[in-house]
Amino acid sequence: MKLMPNCFVIGTLFMLVASQFMSWRVADIRKAEIEKCLEENADSIILPYNPSESTYCYGDNIANDNRSWIYKYKMYYDIPREVNLTFVDYNTYVTMKEQKK
Repeated sequence: MKLMPNCFVIGTLFMLVASQFMSWRVADIRKAEIEKCLEENADSIILPYNPSESTYCYGDNIANDNRSWIYKYKMYYDIPREVNLTFVDYNTYVTMKEQKK
């Protein structure tokens, strides 16, 4: 009977590690896309949502229609104001990238 709690703890730790790994992966993708945008002076950029992040970040709704969130994100990452910033679901982002290849 002691085996069951141990399996639960190990399973929970595994899920936490997997979730953190995905967050790091998305952060790396976002960083690369922002750098590419700045180098190419692009007029728009599409970034993936982090699958493990919540709908709110520091009290702001992170939806595309929340202009204050987009403005703060641009300021934090030094993205020019004239660049159109859009967030999409991670799976949609991956599909878009595969279609471009």
